[in-house]
Amino acid sequence: MKVRKFAAIDIGSNAIRLLTHNVIEDKGKKTQFRKSALVRVPVRLGEDSFTVGEVSEQNEARL
Repeated sequence: MKVRKFAAIDIGSNAIRLLTHNVIEDKGKKTQFRKSALVRVPVRLGEDSFTVGEVSEQNEARL
C-alpha cells in the first residue's frame, strides 16, 4: 500500500483555506482519496483592496 499526501492553498478575498488529502493506492484495489484536514482563516483581504486599493500591512503579516 502506498499513501501520498497532497495539499491545496486557496487565497480568496475573504479567507485563506488549506486542504490536505491522503491518496491511498493499493494493488488490485481502487485508489482512495481521503480528506485529512481543512483549515480556514478569515482575513478579509477584499475589504482592504476594495476600499483602499491595496492589502494592509496587518493583513499582509497574517498571510
